[in-house]
Amino acid sequence: MSSYFAGNDKISHHNVILDTMVGQNVWYGGYSGTADVLLDRRNIKYKMNDILVDTGTDHFRSVIGNDCCIGASVIILSRRKICSDTQIQAETIIKS
Repeated sequence: MSSYFAGNDKISHHNVILDTMVGQNVWYGGYSGTADVLLDRRNIKYKMNDILVDTGTDHFRSVIGNDCCIGASVIILSRRKICSDTQIQAETIIKS
């Protein structure tokens, strides 16, 4: 498991950020995190240009764009993309 942080990110306490690409200037509130596997352990498919592509692995990262604010207690499920300049309200679960 590894995550990539582009730089100047602010990560609060008790976060779990698994297999995620994080853009620049992202702020994470406390107790937030990402999930990187599906419950059924199938390979994860990621949507690229409106086509679902099999990643060949059951672990795959979420992608967080630049200049995002992620509130406290937010969960971002695997293979989700958060566009740049997005604000996510506290206690939100990003499912799709």
